[in-house]
Amino acid sequence: MKRLLTLLICLAALLGISACGLFGGAGAVPEETTTEAATTTAATTNAPTTAEPIKVPDTYKDAPVAYKPVLDEYYKWVVSARASKGDIEKCYMPNVPLIGYYAPIIFDDSISKGYAIKDINNDGIPELFILPGGKGSFSSIFTLKDGEPVRLEIDDMRKRLHISADGTIYSAAQSTAASYTELYAYKLEPGAGKLSIIAEYRRDHDEEESEKTVHFQLIGGEKVYIEESDLRALYEKYYNPPADPMHLEFISIEKG
Repeated sequence: MKRLLTLLICLAALLGISACGLFGGAGAVPEETTTEAATTTAATTNAPTTAEPIKVPDTYKDAPVAYKPVLDEYYKWVVSARASKGDIEKCYMPNVPLIGYYAPIIFDDSISKGYAIKDINNDGIPELFILPGGKGSFSSIFTLKDGEPVRLEIDDMRKRLHISADGTIYSAAQSTAASYTELYAYKLEPGAGKLSIIAEYRRDHDEEESEKTVHFQLIGGEKVYIEESDLRALYEKYYNPPADPMHLEFISIEKG
């Protein structure tokens, strides 16, 4: 009887161990997973859901190869803006400043986006003009310095830019209420990597009497006061296209 009882206890223990293994209890042996399978699973789970990369053209018409990185950024911006339907969150943001406050233009499907190549100072180095608003006012200018593209900085981003046949660049910026005005005329000297200011005019609040408005030209850092009518006439000249504009041949960025 004692031997039979011992046999029954052992049998019960064996059945318990088998049951744990069969139904995944504490004694279950986990299924072997290879490192490769685990890596694949993790990669699939954490894979970023990004849009397809935008394929840029191999070259751009009339543009030196050195300008390709700038035009690639411009191209991706334009293509993504077309596809985003005005949703700036879905739009590719370029890594180089191109149009500043003119950004809404990039979403206007009725306007062709383009650029122009022109040597504006006859030094053998062609400049790159960004034309996001079609054949009208340009927004950015680049030149080459030591073979690398350099953006020619304009002092005020809220600008309207024009260039005359002699290479003078006119910049006009004004606040909505016309309480603040900035006018600049620039030249790019041969071989230079930045613009030279040749004239600067302003309408601003007086430093001592904030409610008083003054009009002046800055010459060597010194204010030379002028009449309001003179500044108004200068604003019309700087804001509107010059009588003798430099010809910029429009090239569509979207055609590559």
